[in-house]
Amino acid sequence: DSSSPNYSTYYPEVTAEDLNPKDADFIYPVFRMLSEAIVHKQHNPIDFSKAGILKAAMNKLKGQTINIDHETALGNAIGSVMDVSWQKGYTTSDGIEVPAGINATLKIDGKSNPRIARGILMDPPSIHSNSVTVRFKWEQSHPEMETEEFYNKLGSFDSKGELIRRVVIEVVSFHETSLVAHGADPFA
Repeated sequence: DSSSPNYSTYYPEVTAEDLNPKDADFIYPVFRMLSEAIVHKQHNPIDFSKAGILKAAMNKLKGQTINIDHETALGNAIGSVMDVSWQKGYTTSDGIEVPAGINATLKIDGKSNPRIARGILMDPPSIHSNSVTVRFKWEQSHPEMETEEFYNKLGSFDSKGELIRRVVIEVVSFHETSLVAHGADPFA
């Protein structure tokens, strides 16, 4: 971890009242968690586009810890996933096709993390991307390939122009979610 918290810091100005969080201490931004799309297209591509897989797993995100940059030391937690919803795919006014995916309402402690809260709430936001750590079951996009050949060609294209990738068939769990500069899912 590049910014490990100092657990032994003493804060003499903190009162007992400060230890009980109030709703007003938090911000509740909505972020795209994960889309029905292929992530890591250039390296180790993972295909989450199989219909129904993400939607069936989205409630597993509720209550997950929110970190920064996937640094999961306990003191790096800044909040939790409060609620999730499914958003259908749509086309933006600029003609960009956004696939369906999981959105979440995050509960972030703005009192403890004012710089992060301000970065999310400013217009335009300086913090706008999310990345989820996912444990999943998968199958080869090209089942006819031997395992070694598949791994050697992962991330390249076959003779028909199809990307050789891992295709998610089940989301087992979500370990955490993090605010990041840019995640693997370009829509998150």
